[in-house]
Amino acid sequence: KLKIYLSLITVLVLLTFLLINFIFFFKTNFRVLHAGGIYKDEIYTNSLVALDKNKKGFTYLELDFQMTTDKKLVCLHNLKNNLSYDDFLKDNIIKNVKSCDYISLSNWLIKNPNKIIITDVKSKNNLEALEFIKNNFKNYNKVFIPQIYNPENYDSVKKLGYEKIIWTLYRYGENNIEKIINIIKKNKYFAITLSPERARSGLSKKIRKETDTNVLVHTINFRKDMVKLVFLYDVTDVYTDRILFDVNNIFSWFFKKKVISD
Repeated sequence: KLKIYLSLITVLVLLTFLLINFIFFFKTNFRVLHAGGIYKDEIYTNSLVALDKNKKGFTYLELDFQMTTDKKLVCLHNLKNNLSYDDFLKDNIIKNVKSCDYISLSNWLIKNPNKIIITDVKSKNNLEALEFIKNNFKNYNKVFIPQIYNPENYDSVKKLGYEKIIWTLYRYGENNIEKIINIIKKNKYFAITLSPERARSGLSKKIRKETDTNVLVHTINFRKDMVKLVFLYDVTDVYTDRILFDVNNIFSWFFKKKVISD
């Protein structure tokens, strides 16, 4: 009997270990590095040094873009009106962490051919930025996945030659779940991007069940939040600024107070 008990205990310990390992290290191929990832405690740097630091383990890297007044693409999160390309370069010189632009990003992609950039265009004219990418990046339709903010732009973006498209809902004001589902059914999206609130509203489960489309949630920086979204709300994966199985994430799991800020 003792041998049987010891065997059962051993099996239970192993199963518990495997479960904990699965929870802490669960990751799909769809996890997205948000805005280049955290670098020296800064987020939204949209910098090449941040990409280099955080790229391991990620295929999909999201960056913020905007068009300058002279129609050049730069990597910035906070929209700056009347910004010329020369202004961007001057501002970049004095930055501790320099943002990328279309030239530096193009060179980086040549050196990192297995990485895919997801766009988040902060300028009003998303199509203008996507056309610029088409005209200035090699294999643009392979290395870029554009996010669109209005589903009416789906056909226009397809005509530009992009193979995969993400519809992100953070600028979409309509909350009618059935209407959103019907729009998704009309087109083939690579993924739908939601806020955590929208995912918890039941939208994520309904999208996955009725359209078989990936659902990504932004921006999640703590593993316990990611686990809840994936296992309770049927989210595919998340956008994140940081690795989700570091020491801070493990400690923060057991304490209400987060040991590091988002």
